[in-house]
Amino acid sequence: MAKESGIDGFALNIGPSDAWTEKQLDSAYDAADKLDFKLLISFDQACCGDWDVNKVSDYINKYKVRKSYYKVGDKPFVSTFEGTNWIDKWATVRDATQGIYLVPDWASLGPDGFKNHVGVVDGACKG
Repeated sequence: MAKESGIDGFALNIGPSDAWTEKQLDSAYDAADKLDFKLLISFDQACCGDWDVNKVSDYINKYKVRKSYYKVGDKPFVSTFEGTNWIDKWATVRDATQGIYLVPDWASLGPDGFKNHVGVVDGACKG
């Protein structure tokens, strides 16, 4: 229905403590692969616990190879919901995934705070 309405993709907001996440991501990417639909992962860092750098990298590495994973050039598009406490960890994720296109929603920083971190990101998202 989304595709028929002119929508060509979704950001999948996931939390670090949901036991069902990987099963649901598998199902979503299986369906999207069949429909020529795009998906990307948005790591929710405002609730439900703290993300482990290795787990974030593992999710990106697992799903970036799917034909339905949205990419900019050859880099998987990755987003967040908040997560300003994670700014310094993204370099490790970039290394572990051979590169990402990071567009976080760090609205809590405001424009003046965000501009101090433009070297870490590829764009900004306002959720």
